[in-house]
Amino acid sequence: MTIGSTAHSAFRRIKPEIYREAIVDHDALGRKLRMDSPETLGVSTEWFLVSAFLDGETGCAHDHLDYMWQEFSHIHKTLLKGWLRLLLDHVEGAGWSSGLEDGTLLNVPGNGFWDSYYRLADQATGACHTSIDARNELAFLTTRESLRGLLIDANDLSAHWVQDILTLVADREGAEGVEALIRRTYETIWKDRYSLWFSLNGHERLALSAEGMRPHFSGKFRTGDFEIEETEESYVMVFDPCGTGGVMRRGDEVTGRPQVIPTFGRGTNDAVRDWSWGQTGVSWYCSHCPMLLEWFPRQDFLRIVRPVLFHPDPYKPCRWVVPKSVDPLQEMTSDA
Repeated sequence: MTIGSTAHSAFRRIKPEIYREAIVDHDALGRKLRMDSPETLGVSTEWFLVSAFLDGETGCAHDHLDYMWQEFSHIHKTLLKGWLRLLLDHVEGAGWSSGLEDGTLLNVPGNGFWDSYYRLADQATGACHTSIDARNELAFLTTRESLRGLLIDANDLSAHWVQDILTLVADREGAEGVEALIRRTYETIWKDRYSLWFSLNGHERLALSAEGMRPHFSGKFRTGDFEIEETEESYVMVFDPCGTGGVMRRGDEVTGRPQVIPTFGRGTNDAVRDWSWGQTGVSWYCSHCPMLLEWFPRQDFLRIVRPVLFHPDPYKPCRWVVPKSVDPLQEMTSDA
């Protein structure tokens, strides 16, 4: 049995000296953070887990499984219980059709559905811990595959729903309504985090950025792996595709999900906006990247968090640029 194999294998073996030291207690964040080198930060935490299991490093395997769960929990809190909840509250408050005003039609999908996914994923994580202790290779393979499937489904369905809701907002309130709504989520969820971001060094910023993207399961194999390029001034994260907007723009061979977002038309901007990289055809889901990472921080902090290199061709990769350092008085631009 090949423990690292999947239906679409992309297993990458990690050396013990890397996975043993990867997870550290980060004082500024007040929690654990993977701080391995830029050469491996784009590698899925799952492959750290599998490598430790194959090497018989039970303690390290448990640590990386716990860290995988931490990565998903951040997504659950930010996307499912944060951003999506704010969008649903807006739709309910708008009262666009009968049954929405009091939350009747959105109660189950907006609340119970995602809590059930979280509970099932928690159970799968517990079963995987048990298989590690038992050194049961078949159980480890089965529970790990089940856990990944649950996490990919939760990620994909929630991103698709955000795209649908923002499309509805654009239909009813225009692009200005979408921007106002994403601004509200920025003020509620992300703005305070950026005060800390500007105090971090380049390696810490990359580690934090990678942690946020791995559980979106980027890449054609949907494992969460992505490439990291390095220049003198920055690290560049390459998503081919990213696991949310990119997957919806391309479709996904692994899950069989079709293309959700057209290149142009309904669901995208039909006029150039201040935040839209001078382009039309940017999906409403993808629009949160330039707004949250460039446009709003530039207004509030006179700095950009992570310039985004968006490609209009859905079959080309998109990139995040993570600056290694920022002069407090320097205003960054996406051309930097």
